[in-house]
Amino acid sequence: LAGAWPASSYHLVSRNCATFAEELCRALSVPEPFPVWVRGASDAARSPAVHGVADFGWEVFKWFCRRPGTETAGRAESEGLH
Repeated sequence: LAGAWPASSYHLVSRNCATFAEELCRALSVPEPFPVWVRGASDAARSPAVHGVADFGWEVFKWFCRRPGTETAGRAESEGLH
C-alpha cells in the first residue's frame, strides 16, 4: 500500500487514517467487516457543506505549513505535504 498512500495524498476528510485502515483490512482479507462506527466522523464530514469547509481548512493548513520562513515549511516538504 505504500505506493498508493504517499503522505501528500492525505486529506482530512476523504483520505485519512480511517480510510487507510479500511483499505489495509481489505488488502489483508480480514474476515470481519470494517466497523462502520470508525468512519462515523469522516462520513458525516462528506456532506457537501461540511466537506467544502473541511477541504478549505485543510488547504489553508497545508499552505501555512509551506510558507517560507516557518519552522514547519522544510518538514512539510520533506514529508511530501506540499
